[in-house]
Amino acid sequence: MEENVMKKLALTVMLLLLISSIAAIASLASTRFCAKYSVVRYMVKQVYIIEYHGDKKFNTSKLMLNLFSIPLNFTQKISYEAYVNGTKVKVDEVNINDTLYAKVPPIILDEQSNVNHTLVFIIDVINAESRYPDYGTIARYINETVSLTESTRLWNFSHPIISSVIKEEKFRSLKGIVEWFQYLRKKGLLKYKTHMPPLYPWEVLKKGEGDCDEQANLFITIARGMNIPAFLQYGIVYIENYTYSLTVNDVYEYVLVNTGWHGWVVAYDEDIDAWIPIDMTLHIKSESLPEYAGGAVMLNRTIIWGNIVMGDYIGEFNKFIKELKEYNVTVKEYDETRKLGSWHYSEHVCLSDFVPTFLCLQVISISYIWYMGRKRELL
Repeated sequence: MEENVMKKLALTVMLLLLISSIAAIASLASTRFCAKYSVVRYMVKQVYIIEYHGDKKFNTSKLMLNLFSIPLNFTQKISYEAYVNGTKVKVDEVNINDTLYAKVPPIILDEQSNVNHTLVFIIDVINAESRYPDYGTIARYINETVSLTESTRLWNFSHPIISSVIKEEKFRSLKGIVEWFQYLRKKGLLKYKTHMPPLYPWEVLKKGEGDCDEQANLFITIARGMNIPAFLQYGIVYIENYTYSLTVNDVYEYVLVNTGWHGWVVAYDEDIDAWIPIDMTLHIKSESLPEYAGGAVMLNRTIIWGNIVMGDYIGEFNKFIKELKEYNVTVKEYDETRKLGSWHYSEHVCLSDFVPTFLCLQVISISYIWYMGRKRELL
């Protein structure tokens, strides 16, 4: 009688062990140990036609016309090829002010001649909806010696117009700055308008208008004036069937196809101890971010191209345009973005992939225990 009770008890224990093992494996397989990835692949083709109208020889490296920026590999995978007049060429990669450039061999142009530089990028955007909040990864792409709170020629918070706003409004947080921008828009004191060349932050306030990066620069200037680390991030928003063209001072022509260049703020939020995006013109909410944060960067149709953390790209652009005129050079830039496909995948080592193996091992182990018990009975 006692022996039968022990057998039933042993059988019950083995069944409970099997059930608990299955439950544990199922629970683990549904956790973040098994990371799922969503990928959207794009091709970005950039064509630069440099035409020289002078009567002497001209070296394209004179105006750095052989340097082309490369997208960040932050939450993205990048590959690219470069061509000069249709021939594939090798490039060197150089870092200038925390921006990575592809440096193609310089070309010597004769009078009344031109050269075609083409770059073709293949970019996989990975889990865009999880890009932010960021707890330190983005810092790897920024030189640790760069201060993200200092005043610069571009983000000059000591300018009288900016400093008076900071003094009068007495901002206490990023949320407070966002609410101030919302107030300006509601009152019609800040409207969307593109300028070429771009406006400086104090000019945006004075004119009461600005586009994405102009308004973002105003935000960054105020944030830095409050000692909040902030910088400008920019990229491409894929817009199907979209075409836009613009000519700057008759020397630089843009043609954009399915390509919307866009800029937004990235700031450090001490309340959540993380970096967050704040989009001044395309505010798109995200469940993973505070209500005042978010933007186009959280969409899988947005390619992050770079960070601007120092320098004065507005002043540099103005200087570049003047130099093009001085050297009798014109540039035609053609940017086209195409969506090549999308897919999902899991990490190579994923617990759910091993569930059948785990279950088999459990069944084998329990069967072995049962077999040994029966063997002892027969002996």
